[in-house]
Amino acid sequence: MIESPASNALSPGLQTLPWRLLVAYDVPGALNMALDEALLESVIAGGPPVVRFYTWSPATLSLGVNQACEEINRAECQARGFGVV
Repeated sequence: MIESPASNALSPGLQTLPWRLLVAYDVPGALNMALDEALLESVIAGGPPVVRFYTWSPATLSLGVNQACEEINRAECQARGFGVV
């Protein structure tokens, strides 16, 4: 966890909260999504905010919450080596 400074040099007396920095390279799509969910739950429960940088491996198509699975061709994604979450 990276601790932010106790005060801001531009605004003396302004308190800042600790936050987390998470960097993950070449992570499968399902694990990235599970980690996002766990981090969200942590912040909702009062944990510190998170800045997260990550890459996917394999390249992954991530569907939105309101996006129907029927909109994509899973066989084509699999043939091209893409993950789907």
